[in-house]
Amino acid sequence: MSRRATEILLITLAWALLVAGILSCRPLTPIDETRYVSVAWEMWQRGDLLVPYLHGAPYSHKPPLLFWMMHLGWGLFGVRGWWARLVGPLFALGSLFLSLGLARRLWPEEDGAQGLVMPILAGSLAWATYGTATLFDMPLAFFALLSLGGIWRAGQTPGIRPWVTLGLGLGGGLLAKGPVILLLALPAAVLAPWWSGQHPNAGWRGWYLRVGLATLAGIGIALSWAIPAVISGGPTYADAIFWGQTAGRMVESFAHARPFWWYLPLLPILLFPWLLWGGAWRGLKSLPLDAGTRFCLAWVAPSFLAFSLISGKQVHYLLPLFPAFALLAARGLGRLDGQPPRADRAPLAILLLILASAFPLAPLLQDKVSELRWVASSSPLWGVLLALIAIGLLVHRPRHYRTQVWPMSLAVLAFLVALHIGPVRANRDAFDLAPMARRIAQLQDTHHPIAHLGQYRDEYQFLGRLTRPLEQIDDIGTLTGWLRAHPDGYVVARVSASMLATPLDSEYQQRYQDGGVGLWSARTLIDRPELFGQRGP
Repeated sequence: MSRRATEILLITLAWALLVAGILSCRPLTPIDETRYVSVAWEMWQRGDLLVPYLHGAPYSHKPPLLFWMMHLGWGLFGVRGWWARLVGPLFALGSLFLSLGLARRLWPEEDGAQGLVMPILAGSLAWATYGTATLFDMPLAFFALLSLGGIWRAGQTPGIRPWVTLGLGLGGGLLAKGPVILLLALPAAVLAPWWSGQHPNAGWRGWYLRVGLATLAGIGIALSWAIPAVISGGPTYADAIFWGQTAGRMVESFAHARPFWWYLPLLPILLFPWLLWGGAWRGLKSLPLDAGTRFCLAWVAPSFLAFSLISGKQVHYLLPLFPAFALLAARGLGRLDGQPPRADRAPLAILLLILASAFPLAPLLQDKVSELRWVASSSPLWGVLLALIAIGLLVHRPRHYRTQVWPMSLAVLAFLVALHIGPVRANRDAFDLAPMARRIAQLQDTHHPIAHLGQYRDEYQFLGRLTRPLEQIDDIGTLTGWLRAHPDGYVVARVSASMLATPLDSEYQQRYQDGGVGLWSARTLIDRPELFGQRGP
């Protein structure tokens, strides 16, 4: 096998082991993962591929591509939770390969850059963490890379194929997460005169005309779903997806502000370990401002600025920008010669030693720092493992900067697997609602009405393969009336940790997050109205 084929095989195997290790230790996590899989489950039950449903009503917050991919696997393998959880990681793996392909086109003569982009991207902490989650950002990253690959090829070679690729990428991105794909792909197309090394055959007017036509083609792909969906879902659903998912969401986003700079202090954590390693900074400083570098900057800088200006911020929103960083870092590191000094690795090693100390100290500090309780429940030997990784980074003396990348990348992946086998697995029952979901399913099978006290986000629908949504009860007054109307019913409710430790006369209760959830029969709650402060009969 060639060296490149060996590297591809190694990163694919490492990613497969990461996904298998994490998914075997971590359940579907409320509320996002359980909600998205429950939406796919309700669509599957209804036999409706057009309109996503949540809690029996059209779900307008996200487009359907993620749900369709779940249905594809369920059609082949049956309804399996493991397939639903593999969709996001498969898109993440596909993005690794697309990043490698883009590196080959940006710098065809730079073998060093090509060999480093996959381990840098896969070994970035946020990418490796969210890449195993059931979210919309990895499909979005995949289609953003597909779109950007089309833009680059269109600037280098004539023909229609690059524009078709751009249209398909934009259409897929619109179906994956909506108009945000335009913020990720189109700035690079608009800034083509800055990064392109040649004048297009049709001139720049022809270039922008083709960009517009490809964008319209992508919008047409999305409309081929949206138009039949709004016909089926009705005017309220139409207003939600055409207005609420574009201008409406932008207006709402500016109404609950996080500051402009909110992403900046998080970057060293999200891009861990690279921004704490001096070698990455040396590589970025050595970047030549060639066409490939300018292309990546035209992609990442306007998009990052746009995400910073939009006040609604989540860390995983930045994931589609990570490949641009990996490409730039790989290009810079591939140019460095000489043996990297230990001082470059010192900040990273010190941070790992601080994290390692949390394991033996957690039992002493858990009462003062609640976040350490989950660490205290796991073996301190995991801290020893972190300390050994830190010492290894300091002791190891690679010959080149390039040879330092692979050990650091694999160390991050190994750390995440160890984290899940240790602390996460030890606290699995704090997030696993499957036992409660199975109890609810048994009651539904015997035709008992079930209600949920407080906001219900479909946490139990897929986990219990429920065939009917739970009735949501928002306040105690409504609860009292519901109990009288359904004396054979049951109520599910969140409870505090203090309530969980006292006799509650519940049919079933379990730990959940910092408290628990309980299941009560209507007759019990009628007889004991003080449990939830109800008014007596």
